[in-house]
Amino acid sequence: MALRTRRLVGLSVPLLLAAACSSTRTIESASAPSISVVDTTADPTADTAVDTVPTSTPVVTDPAVTDPPATVPGPALVLGIDGLELVSFGAGQADVFDALSARLGPTISDEFLDFPVDNGLGIFESVDGDLGFIFQSARLSCFVNDLCVTFGGATAETATFVGWTFRGLPDPVAPTTAAGVTLGTRPSDLPGEITVFEGGCFSVGGGITNDGVVLVLVSDGTPFFEFDALGNPVNQVPDPSEISVVGMESGTQILELFGDC
Repeated sequence: MALRTRRLVGLSVPLLLAAACSSTRTIESASAPSISVVDTTADPTADTAVDTVPTSTPVVTDPAVTDPPATVPGPALVLGIDGLELVSFGAGQADVFDALSARLGPTISDEFLDFPVDNGLGIFESVDGDLGFIFQSARLSCFVNDLCVTFGGATAETATFVGWTFRGLPDPVAPTTAAGVTLGTRPSDLPGEITVFEGGCFSVGGGITNDGVVLVLVSDGTPFFEFDALGNPVNQVPDPSEISVVGMESGTQILELFGDC
């Protein structure tokens, strides 16, 4: 359902050329004693090597690199029974995207769905019969925080904002109800704010907030539904400390007509 410039600096390196080399010979007359001549410029025993290695190697350091300042997250979006903090049900598609993209950024998925089959029970179905909707056309658009908005109408062009869903993982700035209910919240965290329904689909159950937001709940302890030792079905309400919110929604949703539970 869910749809760098690099500057090169030429370095001028002077080239030092030096050559100074001379030897002197003194020659006497033939009658003079023979004199040995020593060429001091070619003494093989002289240590004439010049050490050109610098006594220390310059340390080249990069300019100080400063980490960018941490991004300060904006306020959490408030979820409500009549829509969202920034836009209400009935708004046009452009108004919804203008309002939400300023807070959440662009959508990460966008899907258009048709429901051409009227089942005579107030529901239009997809051609394969797997999905149902009260409108003939739907648009489902989701943002990076897993908040999705649903548009419905007779045509895709005229569809308006009719519902929202919120799934995903808990986040410090995740959307929240006015009372503070969000993903990961346990009924024991906010006593009296969440009503838990009896029964469900094994570990998955349902509930509702005091302001009408519908909740999908999961128990990590006692299940919402199980069979007893005799095979009889048992519906129950787990302890509030065992339950956490894993989904939230309000308004009109696209339905899965067939499921396991």
